[in-house]
Amino acid sequence: MSVYKRKGEGTDVWYLRYWDADGKLVRRSSGTKNRREAQAMLAEAEAEVARQKRAKLEQAVPGAKPATKPPRFNWRRWTTDVVLWDSDTRESLYYRVLGKRTERPQLTALGEIIATAQVPDREAAVAAARRFLDEFAGEAHGAMSIAIEIAASEQAVEDERQARLRSYKVTPAALEQAKALGMRGDVEWDLKGIALHSEPYNHPRGNRRYGNLILRVEDRTVTWVGSAEPL
Repeated sequence: MSVYKRKGEGTDVWYLRYWDADGKLVRRSSGTKNRREAQAMLAEAEAEVARQKRAKLEQAVPGAKPATKPPRFNWRRWTTDVVLWDSDTRESLYYRVLGKRTERPQLTALGEIIATAQVPDREAAVAAARRFLDEFAGEAHGAMSIAIEIAASEQAVEDERQARLRSYKVTPAALEQAKALGMRGDVEWDLKGIALHSEPYNHPRGNRRYGNLILRVEDRTVTWVGSAEPL
């Protein structure tokens, strides 16, 4: 979506380029030589397209709440996004040269969410994704590609995190060791959080490390706490 001038026309009139509600590329004259006026016309066209997409989506996907902004505004709903990727960027030219020697070059790309639906559950999110794929498949051409992304509700993600935190236990000995190292407040809950966040990391003196702390965790129970720094 942009404003541009046509080469070789010998005129300063700005043209508009955008996709309509049916996914078709539209190129038309703004009739003005003022860039700001052309940009304002483009914004109006985009707003109208967004309204048309909302109306179509409400009819096709029961319970959907389409948005023209990036999603995650309702943390209790699943989200289905259509992301339009443009790999034809200046930053990617260097990688294109290197990519000639590789089977599949990694190109820099710019992404834009062009459609969003927030729905109650996984089944509705999958249904929205299938409909979006049928509707926006035509956007993939040349350097442009599309990706359909489904994300669980943020509430579900947070509930899972809290459940993982509560699944950890801390022995009395580990509590006393943590307090001796200077931990204060709800030490047991803090140690559970440290155990959770240290899952990808380990240390020779223990099987977990988080910052300057070393933990030994057995069967999701923190049994020992030490310092990674010499005392």
